[in-house]
Amino acid sequence: MAVPATTKASAKTLKQLARLCGLVGGSTKAACLDLLTPLTPAAPAATPPAPRTPVPGRRRVLSVDMGIRNFSYAILDADTHAPGPAYVHDWRRMDVLDAADAVALTPIAYSRLAYALFVQYLLPKYSPDVVVIERQRHRTGSAPALVEWAFRVNMFESAIAGVLHCHVADRGLPIAIEAVSPRTTKAFWLDAGTRLTAAQSKKACVDIVRGWASAFAAHRPADVLFSPEVAAHVARFAGERRTRAGADSEAVPTPINAAVARRDAKIDDLADSLLQGVSWLLWQRNRAAVGAALAAGADLDALATRLEAEHRARTGRA
Repeated sequence: MAVPATTKASAKTLKQLARLCGLVGGSTKAACLDLLTPLTPAAPAATPPAPRTPVPGRRRVLSVDMGIRNFSYAILDADTHAPGPAYVHDWRRMDVLDAADAVALTPIAYSRLAYALFVQYLLPKYSPDVVVIERQRHRTGSAPALVEWAFRVNMFESAIAGVLHCHVADRGLPIAIEAVSPRTTKAFWLDAGTRLTAAQSKKACVDIVRGWASAFAAHRPADVLFSPEVAAHVARFAGERRTRAGADSEAVPTPINAAVARRDAKIDDLADSLLQGVSWLLWQRNRAAVGAALAAGADLDALATRLEAEHRARTGRA
């Protein structure tokens, strides 16, 4: 269903709706309409793969924060068409290489690693409807120490994308694969008018997750609920703010040598994977609302105001 280019909504409203839906690239009114029009129910792009999650309306997401020594992921689901909390089934950080693997950093080695990690371990274990992967940096800010690791992680990301797409296509699996820029996620949660350093932005994201964990631990109404399997991480975010993790680790039954999920000293990686997954689920809910409003010719200004107010309430900015 085409949306008239003469819609009364202002460019500001359309940009606001695009941000709330996790859509980027719209700098003009026409560009924003191009982003939002496919959300209408009759548009082919609005029809998702049949969900594997057995509960109607719920989508299960495997949200990945890319890394090699600091690979983290969250498994969560939520109803993408109705209000309600997201539920976190699992939440881990992994070191996916051992000392021997570290010297074999070739495209073939990364492809084998991606196959073992996703095809042989994560997909069978969790059966996600969607795999959301954090896009990697392409700039290093002239920091020499970042160049090698940026190259390595970008190579790993490419291997994962290739392995996943081939596996899903060959098997005909109803799994969507999406890449999300961390800038899009941060723009969704942080005030656009506030200029933050990288460290301040990272802390703000951690604080959002800390708020969810604290509310859940205190048995207050929470936007995110956690399974008993992730109780240690919830306790860490809710209470241990500046302590570093001990040397203890938990072995993961995976074909990857020495892959471990540890009580985390670097909690920002864990925060990023969860924040990205929750963002994706909320974007689907907002996209459904925007698509329905576009199809019905409803007041987009009123919708943008309502969705923005709901979102600000989640971050304590209401």
